Parts: sequence; structure tokens; C-alpha cells
Amino acid sequence: MIRGFLPILICFILITFSLNSFATKFVAKGNGNWSDSGVWDKGTVPTLTDTVYIDGYNITIDVNLKIKSIYISNLSDINSTSLNIIDTLIVMDDFVVSSENKTKNIDVTVNENGLLRVYGNMNFTRTENNNTANRLQFYMDDNAKAYILGDLSYNYKNASALESSIEIYIAGNSILDVTGQTSLNNINGKGLNFLLEGNSQVILRDSLSLLLHGGEETAITADQNSHFQLLSSAYLLNAGGTNHTKLKSGDTGGKMTITGNVYMESTVDKMAIKLEANGTDAELNIIGDIIMTSTSDESNLIHLSNKGKLNFGGDILRPTNFGALKMETEGMLVFNGTEPQAMPIGKISGSGNDSLFFGIVSIENTSSSTFELTSDLIIKDSLILSSGKIKTSNSSILIIEDGAFIKGGDADSYIEGPIIKKGATINVPFTFPVGDEKNYAPMTITPESTLNSAEYKVQYYSDPPPFGVIYLNNISGSEYWEMTKSAGTPDADITLSWYDADAQGIQDLNDLVMAGLLGGDWVSYGNGGTTGTTGSNGSGTIINNLASDPPPFGVIYFTLGSTTGLNALPVELNSFQAIQQDSHAFLHWETASERNTSHFSIERSTNGVDFKEIGSVQGRGDATFARQYSFKDITPENGVNYYRLKIIDHDYTFEYSNIEVIIFEAAPVIKLFPNPVEKTIQLEGLNSNLDDVLLEIFDRNGKLIFSNKISINDGRLQISTETVNIQTPGTYFLRVIGQGQSHVLKFIKIN
Repeated sequence: MIRGFLPILICFILITFSLNSFATKFVAKGNGNWSDSGVWDKGTVPTLTDTVYIDGYNITIDVNLKIKSIYISNLSDINSTSLNIIDTLIVMDDFVVSSENKTKNIDVTVNENGLLRVYGNMNFTRTENNNTANRLQFYMDDNAKAYILGDLSYNYKNASALESSIEIYIAGNSILDVTGQTSLNNINGKGLNFLLEGNSQVILRDSLSLLLHGGEETAITADQNSHFQLLSSAYLLNAGGTNHTKLKSGDTGGKMTITGNVYMESTVDKMAIKLEANGTDAELNIIGDIIMTSTSDESNLIHLSNKGKLNFGGDILRPTNFGALKMETEGMLVFNGTEPQAMPIGKISGSGNDSLFFGIVSIENTSSSTFELTSDLIIKDSLILSSGKIKTSNSSILIIEDGAFIKGGDADSYIEGPIIKKGATINVPFTFPVGDEKNYAPMTITPESTLNSAEYKVQYYSDPPPFGVIYLNNISGSEYWEMTKSAGTPDADITLSWYDADAQGIQDLNDLVMAGLLGGDWVSYGNGGTTGTTGSNGSGTIINNLASDPPPFGVIYFTLGSTTGLNALPVELNSFQAIQQDSHAFLHWETASERNTSHFSIERSTNGVDFKEIGSVQGRGDATFARQYSFKDITPENGVNYYRLKIIDHDYTFEYSNIEVIIFEAAPVIKLFPNPVEKTIQLEGLNSNLDDVLLEIFDRNGKLIFSNKISINDGRLQISTETVNIQTPGTYFLRVIGQGQSHVLKFIKIN
């Protein structure tokens, strides 16, 4: 490897030495074609080893040629300076352009299928002495191509207000490709503008810096179906400009793609940094993050309008809590990352003002991770769900404004948590694409009247419904919907949906009804019509009977119900607990309701992985009310014992309960009985005739609810639950401290 590389290295050194040793300085002395020897001071044409200087003349390259380096300026007062490439120019070193004359222009042009290839850096500089309206321009058109293997920089100083040219202009199917870093720096100039038009392309393979230190603006715009591609990160700075530092996809269609991050930093209190997509087919594609650092919202802005779109794969971060998102006139924000994304924080800390104005938002994230809101997300136009889920909460809620809507929603893309819909229009349905971590179960409302100030809030739970007296044969024990209507909000017909009829115990659509919790009672809201099928993965809907509308306001709960018992809606556990009783394990569980349950298999393990059946308890048949069961393990293993229930239906399907743990060691010194406790706690095994024993009672959360010193007679103690401040059923812990020892016993209070 080294032997093969040495000849190449030696050859490169010799060529470089040769070029430097024999380089000749050529100076243009007239206008004309490069190939005309009379144009040059040497009387011959510059070639590979030569350095060329052009000042005050217009030169056209009409041949294929190579030179060492080139310097273009306008120091003389002869004329403006221009270089027009219509064939091929290859520069082995640097290409330097310097404008220092107040009255003369400089134009570097590649057009008519011309090709420019620079192996070094390409630098444009307008000096601080040049403060007139004369231009310094790099222009490409008509299928031109330019490849810069080094850095591209443009330093622009002190242009007057009359200067109105585009400094870098790429048009007519042209291509600019830069391998090194790109920097555009405006210092007190009127405007430093980089424009792509006419299906042209710009590819920047390293980082981009857009800098504004005084002056009007520094901007890059892609328009007319052109594509600007940055294969790294962009840094945008405004440190004192009067207008913008800006990346923009333009009014008549243009695309910008940035694969890295976009850093937007403003140190002035003006609208100084902008990412903008304005116009039909105007598109920003940012794969990384957007980091907005500024002193006010007006200093940092993402602006999407007139159907302009931002396809965004990262996160919007605001380290200083400032920066604005403005969406209007059908502007669209698309979250389309392949990694987890965080929804941006919408409100500035301490201000209460919302500086992120969401219009059309589309969720197309393919990472399978759920978005989690950190503050309210207010949609003023539309939310489009294509892939990916949004997790909301009562403190970080999704709000659909009056007139806005949600489009889409399926088993792979929905809202986990509450949604608020504002506004109601008579007979116009609105679907809440709600679900939780287990199920997708949308609800649709159809308001009975119109009210702009109406407010509906909906959330779905795959949990047992709230307790209530059931005036039906059965209700589902595994899911419910919660809807809250503000006072005055119109009544609405309700449609509930399901996507796996077997899992939800639905066998007969005609027997199905919508159940509602009204004043503590589960009642039927009837069956105003069903759609869909039963069976595995069967999906469908049910609407309430039109004659049984829900209450006008407040919190309302809905679930599926059965009038005759033909629908085997699932069994659901309310609780399962295991406690130590002497040398035995006492298991206790309660079901909310049962349908189609065969029996309960009790399983035990010593490692938490391998379980074996140690007994079974027969189910008590169909029930729509709570039932209690118990089982005693009289031969537990020494050490750790893990217990669980296997709930088995008549069709041999089953599910498991939670796992409970008991550790059996030597018999405790102090015994507590009976356990569970009803009204009286009894202790035995205490030393006789003890004074000043401290007795403490804790609830299951570790909260101390009783503490007092007591006296013991004959090693026994009997005390009522009322005396020790136990008010409600549940799990409690008793601690006895005396004679330098402490004993803790667990017990359950029932009834």
C-alpha cells in the first residue's frame, strides 16, 4: 500500500513544484476572445501553468482550456470587467474576484452550455471602499455548469441603496456544485441575494453560512421549479441588519432541501431571520432540527403561506424561548421524520402568548414512536394524520379551532389522549380519531344545531368503565369513551367505532346498543343503526337512537352494551392482590363484570418467569356487577413467590392478570388477624405487659394515618379500625416499635 502510494505522492509534488516554478503571470490588455493572443500582454495565450489577471476588459472563453489560477478586479478606470465562459475553463488553484472601484462593474458569466471547474477556492469580495450602485455578479444560464471543489465565499461590503442586481444568479437548467464550505457575508451592503430560477440546481456538499452584519439582507431563494440542496447544516445570523437573513422557496414553485440542522441566530430585535415557503409547489425539506435563538419572536420566523410547505424531520428548538411559526393561506407543516420527533413548545415561558400558529399540519412520521405534546397544540386550519401518533394530556391538549378539521386517522395514526373541538355546525359530522396505547377507537359527533362557541372534548380508554348501576344485560368491561361538553354546547348524535369485534366480544349487531352513564346509572342510548361485520378483525360502528339524545352538558361516558346477552363483552378485573397470612398466601381478586368466563387458573413461580398452576376457581357465570373471589396457597415455597391469574373463557381464549409477590421467611414474631380486616385488628405474639409501644398505621402510598403509644397486656392487642383512622377499604401497613425492635405487617381492609 505504501509502495504504491509513494510514486503517486512524488508525482504530485513534482507537478505542483513544476506548476509553481514555471507559472507565468498573464495580464489582459484588451477586449476579445481568450484564444486571441493579441488580448494578452505576453503575445501568447495563457495555459496550464499560468496565472491570469483581468482588470477593465471583457474576455470570452470560447475554447477548452486549463490555467493555474485567475484574478479578476476593477481597479483601473478603463472599463467594467467581465469574464464570459461559453466553452470550458478549468482552474487548478483559486479563482479570486475583487471589486474595489466605485464606478465599474464586475461580471463573471457561465452560459451557452459553458463549464467552469475550480479545484481550489472561489472567492468574491466587494471592498468597503466600493459604496456605489455598481454590481459584483456571478451569473449562470442556458445549461451552464460550475463545479467548485474548494470553498465558495462572497463578502459583500457597502453597496449603496441604488444597487439592485442579483449577486449570484443561477438560471436556465444550470448546475452549481460546491464541495467545500459556502459563506455569504453582507457587511453594510444593500442586499446580498442568491437566486435560483428556471429548473436550475445548486448542490452544496458542506456547511452554509448566511451572515448579516449591517445592511439590508442576505438571502437565498429557489424559484421556478429550481432545487437548492444543502447536504450539511446551515447557519443563519443577523447581527444588525435592517431586514432579513433568509432561506426561501419561491412564489412560483421552488424546492430547498437541507439534510442537516438549521441554526437561526439573531442578536437584534427585528424580524431578522426567516425560513420561508411562499407559493404553490414552494417546498422546504429540512431533515435535521431547527434551532431558533433570538431576543424576541419577531427576530426569528418560520413563514409558510400560499400553499407553501415545510417537510420537517427534526425538532423545533427554542433555547431562548423565542421564535415564531406563522402559517397562513394554506401553508402546510409536515412532520415526516424517520426518527422520533417532538412537537414544538407553543407558548413562551411566562408570557401566556402563543407564538406558534399552526395552520395545516400533517403527521407522516414513520419511526413508530408517538409524538408527545409539551403544551397545547392549536390547529387553525387542518391536521392531516398519515402515519405516526400524537400523545396528548389535559395539560398539553390538541385543540381544533372553529372551522378547522382533522383528516385521516387509522390504526397506525391517531391521537392518544384528549382532543378539544371548538365550534359546531348543524348536521356536519366531526370525527375524533382517538385511541390509547392499545386500541384505535374513533368517535364521531353530529351536532343538532350551530354554535361557534361550542366546545366538545373527547378521550378514549381501554380500561374498565366507571362504576355505575347497570340497567342492561351487560356492558363492555374493557373500554369506554369520555366526552365533556361545555355549558350551552349543542346536543349531538354519537357514533362509536370498533376494529376487532372478537376482541371486544361483539357477536350480534342487532343485540348491540350504545350505553351511557347517566347520573350514576348505565342506561341504553339505543341502537340507531350499525355498520360493519363481526368476527376476527371485524370492524363497524354504532349510532345512538335518535330518540335518546345525551344530556346537554357536563361529562358523559359511553361504551358498548348488550340488551339480551348475545354479545359476550369481555371480563375485566378490578383488582388482584396477594398478602401473607401466617405461613400461607391469601389471594383476593374482584371482577367488574363477566361474560363467557369459564374459570380462573392460579399460577405460581419462584423466578417470575416459569409459572405452574397450583389451583383453580370456577367462574360464577355471566354478571354485570362486581364479584369477589379468593384462594389460599397453604404450601408456598421458601423465599420469593410470584402469583398471577390466568382468566380462561369457554372458547379457551385467555388473558393474564398482574403479578403479585410475597416473600416467605421464618414465621413473624407478631401475628395480625383476621386478614382481611373488617372492623377489628387483633395482634398476638407480643411480649407481655409492655408499656410505651409505638403503633403506626400507613396507607398503601406510605402516608402515616395513625401514630400513638399503647400498652400491651398478655402479649395481645385488639383495636378497632375506626380508632386507628382507617376510613376506606384498601391495603394498609401496621408497624409496632418496642424493645429495640420493629415489626411491619400488611393487611387489607374490606367493607
